[in-house]
Amino acid sequence: MAGQYNVTRHVDEKPVGKAGASVSIDMPRAYDQRYWIIELFGTIHVESIGGSGDNVKTTAHGVASQISNIEVRANGRQSIFNVPFTYLVLGRHEDYGVGGTDQSMTTINGLGDGSNVVAGVTYDVKAVGFIQFDTVDGERPKDSSLATNQMNMFQLIATWGNPADLFALDSDPVTVTRDLTMRVSISETVELVDPKTGTRSYPQLLRKVTAIHQPVNATNRAQQIVLPTSNSMKSITVMAMDENGNYADGIVTELAAKSGLDTRFQVAADTMLLDNRAKYGNRLPGVITLDFTRVDGPARLADCWNLTSQAQPVLELGVVNNTAQPRYVDVICVEYLALGSGM
Repeated sequence: MAGQYNVTRHVDEKPVGKAGASVSIDMPRAYDQRYWIIELFGTIHVESIGGSGDNVKTTAHGVASQISNIEVRANGRQSIFNVPFTYLVLGRHEDYGVGGTDQSMTTINGLGDGSNVVAGVTYDVKAVGFIQFDTVDGERPKDSSLATNQMNMFQLIATWGNPADLFALDSDPVTVTRDLTMRVSISETVELVDPKTGTRSYPQLLRKVTAIHQPVNATNRAQQIVLPTSNSMKSITVMAMDENGNYADGIVTELAAKSGLDTRFQVAADTMLLDNRAKYGNRLPGVITLDFTRVDGPARLADCWNLTSQAQPVLELGVVNNTAQPRYVDVICVEYLALGSGM
């Protein structure tokens, strides 16, 4: 009978560069990927504060904004993960019974709400994100571990954020310099070959996570966001951001996930916030997850919303914006597709 063992190891580090620039890291291609840990750490030096100087406001997601996006790409073209780093900093938040990252890890240590920011002072900062390949809340978690031994290319691509995003748009202007590093570590499963059959165990599913970024320009009881088709949807996470760049409750008031007459969710946002906090604990404001696979206990992936034959699934949101500035929602879709005996 074939066996297995797990390995956790450091892969690489990259200095955070110019806003909008990207850097790629060639990732190992030998074993099955379980999860990755992405640490962002270093210092923020406050050069100067403009305006009155007593109205400095940091954003709720703080230093996590300094990596704007993370993509995992296989074979040079297949995007497996493509999401804001802020979503990854939520940790394993959607996995019932596991819990998420301590949200204090997303703030600027020593800055708090920004009221005590001092020009000329250097602050230590840190944010930690998780890329989850296996399904830790499922009945067979390793069914969706990512097999890499048949790939010809495997990359992590990070896009750097803007230092201005550390502070809310209605804050006094703050000029900073940053000295930040991104460190990547991975956890893998080494599947051993069965000496009798000469075969090894392979994952059966591919977990794909992508984001849809959409503006909220006005109050709308039924703003529609077109969802991806062709796969099975495990969950949808909505992250609502106000006009000042902060994640906030109250922007999304209702949620419906439907395709024609097939309606899977139609619920008030306040109800889902209570449901989510009971399941996942405290999270950033404005974050709501709709999970199609579970009422209680382990997730049954057979209960995913099968969109392979759906004409046009949509997420319909009741949204509020009474300001002259746009608000935004990020919609994170977690999908699964079946694999053969290898990738």
